Amino acid sequence: MLRSPSKPFSSNPDLSIENDALQNVSLRKQPDCELTESFKQFTHMMQNMLKDLREDLNNKISSISENIDLMRSDLDTLSVTTKDIKGELASLRHDQTNLKQKLHLIENKHDNLQKDVLEIQNALDFNCDMNDKLGQRIGKLETDCVKNNKTIEIISSLKSKIEALEQHARSCNIEICGVPEKRDENLMELVANIGKHINLSIQQRDIISIHRVPQVQTHTNRPKNIIVKVSSRILRDNILSTFRKAKGVTTNDIGISGVPKLVFMNEHLTLEKKKLFRDCRETAKKENYQYVWIKHATILVRESNNHAAIAIRTQGDISKIKAGSSKKLSDISK
Repeated sequence: MLRSPSKPFSSNPDLSIENDALQNVSLRKQPDCELTESFKQFTHMMQNMLKDLREDLNNKISSISENIDLMRSDLDTLSVTTKDIKGELASLRHDQTNLKQKLHLIENKHDNLQKDVLEIQNALDFNCDMNDKLGQRIGKLETDCVKNNKTIEIISSLKSKIEALEQHARSCNIEICGVPEKRDENLMELVANIGKHINLSIQQRDIISIHRVPQVQTHTNRPKNIIVKVSSRILRDNILSTFRKAKGVTTNDIGISGVPKLVFMNEHLTLEKKKLFRDCRETAKKENYQYVWIKHATILVRESNNHAAIAIRTQGDISKIKAGSSKKLSDISK
């Protein structure tokens, strides 16, 4: 084992003493050598390299700083975008919740609709069964109707005969319309005044009965019509003919005071004939026919004085009332 020297240093460690000694020694100027020059060049090169390195570091630090600023700006933008995304996500969650609720309602409605469809299907099945049964019954009824055509013809014939009998029973009746009603009126005197105005004597013995009858239409404000039954059909026709020749008899003409109103006198028709007469007048007015009247319970229409009269006996005959369709008297005489 080697032992350490007794003195750790071969020279004096006390530099201060050595420096003091050196002060008393005059130093000689050493000549420059290549090593010194190389060292200077190396030092200068190192300084330049350090300068370039410093500039490069400064540039990179500036670039890094700018990049950091850009990153901060991007982070701020990203933060705003993140907030927007969070808001949209919250809105989507809200919409999803509403959608779930709506889907739940739709499912409930779908279940109810299925129940309704099932009920409708059951009802349709029931109706189909009923229709089949009704079809069978209708087929049977049609068969019965075909078999009973004669019965229908007989009923129609009976209706026509009853209508004719009812009209025949009124063959001596006159119906007076448009005469105002008043209390304690004397209808016999009223008919006599009409006779005086038209220059036809109507005696009391010529009138079998006279009375007012209610209107068919209950909501009308027109006065009730007067039904006069005379002793003969000839007298009735004379009264009606003379009354038509008088043209325009008013209430003042027959002794009734107040605003003058026209008085009408016609044959006493059945309800069916009255309806037919009303329809004829309406159609004739539309087709510009000049005359519509009744003779012996038959409704007659005439387009003008130069045309022949057309008899209307049924509703089907109303189709004959068309402008220019009736024959002229000159053509008939040929």
